[in-house]
Amino acid sequence: MILDGTEAPLDAGIPADKRELVMHASLMNGEELLMASDSYDDEYEPMTGMYVQYSTDDVERATAIFNGLAEGGQVNAEPHEEFWTPLYAAVTDRFGTPWQISVEAPQEG
Repeated sequence: MILDGTEAPLDAGIPADKRELVMHASLMNGEELLMASDSYDDEYEPMTGMYVQYSTDDVERATAIFNGLAEGGQVNAEPHEEFWTPLYAAVTDRFGTPWQISVEAPQEG
């Protein structure tokens, strides 16, 4: 679910130039909840020195996630095979968040 400032009441105190920002985004993964929001701080700087990691056991899903994040962003490593995974990719999304995408290799034995 994503809620932006345009959905807030006009008297909520959100400046007009900030109403398009994300106030509340949530992602459920089973019983776990990940939440995020845009910064309303004018001195915000994009993240550096880290990646958000997305892993799945499905190559098609990983490719679709990569393609969505790459739209309007910057590709740092095209999807390719590595010694630990059938697919690895890295991208910085259009919001400046760096991502690593990988597919969990099937476990042997």
